[in-house]
Amino acid sequence: MAKGEEVKAVEEKTKKEENGVKEGDKGVKSKKNVSKRKRKMMTRMTLFDLKLKSRRPDLVENWDITANDPLFLLEMKQIRNSVPVPRHWG
Repeated sequence: MAKGEEVKAVEEKTKKEENGVKEGDKGVKSKKNVSKRKRKMMTRMTLFDLKLKSRRPDLVENWDITANDPLFLLEMKQIRNSVPVPRHWG
């Protein structure tokens, strides 16, 4: 589990406890369903995290966080003697 996911899990747990709902309680209060879009947004890495994990933070771009595997993408960008794809090809 990534650091960001651990922090989110702890925050959710504390929010539940503040509202009076504990993990063992069933049916006391219904959980709000989270849409797929919001779940995707919650599981994405932040730009800051990517820059911290990268050996070359200058290569990290804003849209890298939306990749299927952003860490692999950064590894590919950091390969020596690789040529980036021109922007107008995208």
